[in-house]
Amino acid sequence: MCADGGANRLHDGLPAAMRSQMLPDQIRGDLDSLRPDVAEFYRGLGVRIEHEPEQDTHDFEKCLRWLKREQEGAARAFTVVAFGAFGGRLDHTMANLNMLHRYSCFASFVLLSAESVAVLLPPGRNVVEVDTAAEDG
Repeated sequence: MCADGGANRLHDGLPAAMRSQMLPDQIRGDLDSLRPDVAEFYRGLGVRIEHEPEQDTHDFEKCLRWLKREQEGAARAFTVVAFGAFGGRLDHTMANLNMLHRYSCFASFVLLSAESVAVLLPPGRNVVEVDTAAEDG
């Protein structure tokens, strides 16, 4: 799933030969950032584009809210990994971090970028083991 303008980033971040191989199941949001050419590309390949015009929540939360509703009918809780959750505007990054707390209903919820990862640690004692061999610098 892509949140609105995230579809532009997915489209533009892939080589042309791979774009039709890595399709989101849907694009959701107020669609104020989705470029017409990207919408046409994905729509032509059968990707659902869902317009949610309300402005009380941001597009990422619209996606999470939909996933939460879908999870209610599922046999088990979902794992959510959100790529591209950092970078860009500071208010978006802060809102995305807040989503970790607001949507603790998922089995696992991870915000991820090329440089960063964030998860909400449960109350109590937590041990974070760093794999320095996985880091490149």
